[in-house]
Amino acid sequence: MFDLFSIIYFTPFYFPNGKSSPKNKYFIPIHEDSNGKIIFAYLPTSQDYVPDKYLNHGCIEVKTENISCYLFAKDRIITDRGFSFPFNTFVYAYQMNEFSKEIMESVYENENVDYEVIGRLTKKERDSFIKCLINSPSVKRKIKKILADIN
Repeated sequence: MFDLFSIIYFTPFYFPNGKSSPKNKYFIPIHEDSNGKIIFAYLPTSQDYVPDKYLNHGCIEVKTENISCYLFAKDRIITDRGFSFPFNTFVYAYQMNEFSKEIMESVYENENVDYEVIGRLTKKERDSFIKCLINSPSVKRKIKKILADIN
């Protein structure tokens, strides 16, 4: 289920904090700890907080405006299965999340019912995404080290 750097689509996704109501959501796991218990992941969003002049596919880092994100441009193929997001979709560097693998597997038991594996980021896309996160001042040092060990 948690093939790293794959895009998973949950229908719906239940937010662990309980503050947000469940909704369909994409999920990109970037690391699983050595005990297989914690998954570090991003929840891409179509919420755009980036001025139009910076909207180019890939890494967007504008220190003067406190912007640190990765943009998956709409209709641009990003996975090995030919998937592209229907809207500009952002991964904001500071929004890395930790999830209990045990809980995730108990809540989302059935592939193609509870979730769908959309595809794995292409090597070029994955490498660009990792490089962006490693160079972001918004990503914690622990995560940067994990990502640096992947490359």
